[in-house]
Amino acid sequence: STNRGGTAALLRMLRRDSRHINLTPDGPRGPRRMMAPGAIFLASRLSLPIVCVGYGYANPWRTQSWDRFAIPRPCSRTRAIFGPPLRVPTKLDREGIESYRQWFERLLNWLTEQAERWASDGQRRPGELEMSCRHTPLRMYYPSEPAIRLPPSLLDDWQTLEHRYRKLAG
Repeated sequence: STNRGGTAALLRMLRRDSRHINLTPDGPRGPRRMMAPGAIFLASRLSLPIVCVGYGYANPWRTQSWDRFAIPRPCSRTRAIFGPPLRVPTKLDREGIESYRQWFERLLNWLTEQAERWASDGQRRPGELEMSCRHTPLRMYYPSEPAIRLPPSLLDDWQTLEHRYRKLAG
């Protein structure tokens, strides 16, 4: 939380393990599906990759909260789509953080839309891995190729960002 000890909790996490940090990107008060800049700031300062994950559920219950939080129904289809691990340049300024924040927000929303569509239609997809509580496929740890291909508009904008901010950092 931004107002309830979030900074202290983050520092404790970093002392324990600075390689893996999980964040809910839309902040404690919303608005819904708008990414806050904290994840970009941390990735830039700590030189950690960002891996966005979109989740979808078949016909979930929705809370009446600001984010319309989804609760999967028992035995319903649940899907998660992982984006590629992407690094942002180190020591980004405010403008750079905001540019990357907007791009990652678009990526996260696209992944979520894909996961929701996939959960609803139930069709098999390339790269799909069946999971259970007792078994994680080896391919999950050592993927041979990315399971999802990003749309050209996101890829083009990523290359533009990289060109602009890597040149400034280097």
